[in-house]
This record gives sequence, C-alpha cells and structure tokens, in this order.
Amino acid sequence: MSESWPQRLLSLVGSPAGIAASYVESLLPAAAERGLDVSELLRVVDIPAEQLALPGYRLPLFKAFALLLQAERLGGDPLIGLRLGLAVRPRSFQVLGYSAMSCATLGEAIQRLQRFEQLVWDIGETRLEEEGEQVALTWRPRLLPWVPRQAVEMALAGWLAFGRWLSDGRAQPLRVEFRHRLDTAADVYAEVLGCPVQGGCTRNAVIFHRALLQTPLREADPHLRSLMDAQGEACLAAYRLDANLANEVRAALCTGLAQGQIGLDDVAGHLGLTARILRRRLGEAGLALPGLLDEVRKDLAQLYLQHTDFALLEIAYLLGFAEQSSFSRAFRRWTGLPPTAFRRGKAAEAP
Repeated sequence: MSESWPQRLLSLVGSPAGIAASYVESLLPAAAERGLDVSELLRVVDIPAEQLALPGYRLPLFKAFALLLQAERLGGDPLIGLRLGLAVRPRSFQVLGYSAMSCATLGEAIQRLQRFEQLVWDIGETRLEEEGEQVALTWRPRLLPWVPRQAVEMALAGWLAFGRWLSDGRAQPLRVEFRHRLDTAADVYAEVLGCPVQGGCTRNAVIFHRALLQTPLREADPHLRSLMDAQGEACLAAYRLDANLANEVRAALCTGLAQGQIGLDDVAGHLGLTARILRRRLGEAGLALPGLLDEVRKDLAQLYLQHTDFALLEIAYLLGFAEQSSFSRAFRRWTGLPPTAFRRGKAAEAP
C-alpha cells in the first residue's frame, strides 16, 4: 500500500461518492474464504455489519476503500482486489445485475452496465470502444482525487466474473490492461484472472473479440429486463437526493464544519433545497441531521487520531467543537474510549 493512502482517504471524506452496501456485503464471504476474519476487518474500519445489511444503504466511498486496503494488509495478499472481484454475481449489482442478467446478449448487458453503473458506485465512467475486430470495455475514475489500485482491480475482475457467469463461460477476454503498474508478476495476475494482463498501459480495460457482443445469455428474460430497466431509470432520476441523500448531506456537513455552517439551513442551501424540503426528505429516509453530523465528526476524528499527529485541541476545532473537553466527551460517547486511548490503541495495531 502507498505510504500516503491515509491522507488520501482523508481527502475523500468530504466527497458524496458512495458504493452500494449490497455490493460490499456480497463479497464478504469471499474474503472469509481467503482466511480473513470479516468481523475484525469490519471493526478495524468501523463499519457495523448491520449497517451493511440495511436495504438501499450506500457506504461512503472512503470507508469502502479503507476496507479494501485493510483486507490487503490483514491478509497479506496484494491481489485481494482481484480475488474479491471474481466473487461478483448478479445480486452484487442489485438492479444493474438483474437488468444485465435478463438481457438477450452480452452487448445488451454491457449497455446496462454503462447506463446503471452509478447505482453501484458513482466514481467512474465505463465506455465500449471499437477497435476493428476487437472491442475494449474501459473504465476511468472521475471527480475524485484518488482511486486505489485495489479498487480498480476489483472492478475489472468483477466485470470478468459477471460476464463469464452470464454467458456460461463463453465470454473470455483477450487481455486486461491496467494503467497502474502491476504489484507482482504479470503471470501471477494472469493466473488469477485467466487471461493475459498488462500494467502501465494508457487505460483500464478488458479487451475481447467484437463477436462476443452477440453471445446469448443464460438467463435472458424480456419481461424481467423491462421491469428492471424501469426500476433502474427511476432510481437514477432520484439518485442524488434520494438514494444517495445521506452521503450528499455528509459531504455538505464536512465542507461546512470549518466555517461552522452545519445547521439545517446551511446544508439545505448547499444542496439547493429549502430547509423544509430537506427536513422532509431526511424524515422519509429515516435520517436526522444531528445523527449524520455525529457520523461525520466520528469518522474524521478517528482518521485524524489514527493518521495524523494533530493535537486534540486542533482536532476539536477542525470538527467544530468550541472546546477540547466537548470533543473528548463526544468521542467517548461514540467509541467508549477517550481520544488518547484510541490513538494509542491504533498505534499498537499498526504494522
């Protein structure tokens, strides 16, 4: 892992980007099969298992990245992203998965991937590029300062696994290309993915024969496809201030902490809503602004204590507390520990 990844995670806390908790939860059995203690993994990253199981919950992206990076650290496996990605199945993608699964051909399924990818994670752009008798399914991140190598590898491995599952193993790629340098020998990557792999390329891509776009799929169902397409379109239309509302509010609170702009009117203005509408939307989603503010402060406090040498007074001010004592009381309420004890414990856990 890069030495700067903790600082990079901090830079993502203020982003509204998220990932469907159902996607993360669907990969945990594969992590357990690799010998990882899933309960310990979730504890280290402070993700309650019951939170992942909530219908429609979207995990803040920085926590998903932290989970993946800690899985590599605890398991000692630099290719953990690839191995987890290969466990992807339709339920991992929810609406996107079931819509793609019910398509007639692989080409149609790829169109659903491009259209509904945001419902799984909203950090990248997928394109299908024609290159003579070959096509390249490419992915590139957008609007984010950093995406770890492990996440890119998990995403493309997930494509491979899903395509092979949909096509009963007929959708075999010619090669996989990554922009980043490979963390180990290319033949090790190839053994895991079942195809040649190249690093240090100009793109992240899966390359295959154009003819594979016409590959018939095992679970084609026009009626189910129509239903899932309609549901997907409805989810996209209400995505930002419905499905992703909690992460949008968290991002607004994170931005407003330094200026003390964390009231309902402040957050509503940031989101382009009135306070009345935001209050109603939060209530309909079973959310409350004080609870989301607590989450943001807790997340930032733990990252600051674990990955910076900021004094407690500095952290208190960064989180919008008037006094260090107020911060210390809040932190003990969140974690059951005083900040200094938490910092010492995390230092002892570090490799």
